[in-house]
Amino acid sequence: MNIKMEVSGHFKIEAVGPDGAVREIVPWSNNLVVNTGLDRLYYSGVLNGATCILGSGNTPPSPADTTMQSFVGASGDFNSGAAVLGNPTETVTYGFYRGVFTFQPGVADGNLSEIGIAHGYVSPSSYTLVTRALIKDGSGNPTTITILPNETLYVTYEARYYQPLTDATGIVNIAGINYNWTVRAGQGNWGNIGVQGADQGAIGQDSFVRGPGAALGPIYTLGTGPVVTGSNPSSGSVAAYNNGDYYADVTTNWSRVAGTTPFTLLYINTYRGGWQMLFSPDIPKSDLNEFSITYRLSWANRV
Repeated sequence: MNIKMEVSGHFKIEAVGPDGAVREIVPWSNNLVVNTGLDRLYYSGVLNGATCILGSGNTPPSPADTTMQSFVGASGDFNSGAAVLGNPTETVTYGFYRGVFTFQPGVADGNLSEIGIAHGYVSPSSYTLVTRALIKDGSGNPTTITILPNETLYVTYEARYYQPLTDATGIVNIAGINYNWTVRAGQGNWGNIGVQGADQGAIGQDSFVRGPGAALGPIYTLGTGPVVTGSNPSSGSVAAYNNGDYYADVTTNWSRVAGTTPFTLLYINTYRGGWQMLFSPDIPKSDLNEFSITYRLSWANRV
């Protein structure tokens, strides 16, 4: 069972002069999550402990980029704390995590033409690149902007996480019996997706089971039908990650005493969104057996 997500980065740049006047320099633009950034999503969110880097290079971004082309300045001053969060809806089909990086006067003045987000920043030559983009004008063409020595620069960055809008289906064999399954995007704990990695697996206390008579609910909901008493998962684990995988294999377990009536719908809440999983026929479950399911959470750049 492969549960797929897509990710994308977006930024805008503003400068504020000593008189307080705001100058919008770059409108909202797209930002490529590079391969090392996709690897990072196994361990953390895009903006968790991040540094914004500005440069003067003009080479188009590539998934294989590991550094900025030409370093100018960096800032780890991210929103002075909390970031803005948003949940997906029927009309806004992504969850997002947004914050502002502040560059004090003189940190990144001069000519700028590229922007990136990095983790583990130590120096201009020591960091892990997560995203990179060329700075573009309102028409989408690469451009160079000039920052004055007395201007404070603000980079607003937004990481978006897209769940699929269509159902996934398949068949799984459990104890010699074939079960049809359907997976649909669920509500999710979007307050965590910006900072937690997929390696955290399922959020046990927020996952549960619905019994006979349950059904899939509308997208971004918890499903419908009776909730099985005491049906939070007992434990879980996440398989080891290899660079380039861009997925996490998660196993979630219910002990003999966790849920003791047939399982019809699993609501699984993960650090990569919530998911409704409907099974047909119902999966028998009592205090005489345990139940375990392994599913793959995968992610890729939004295309």
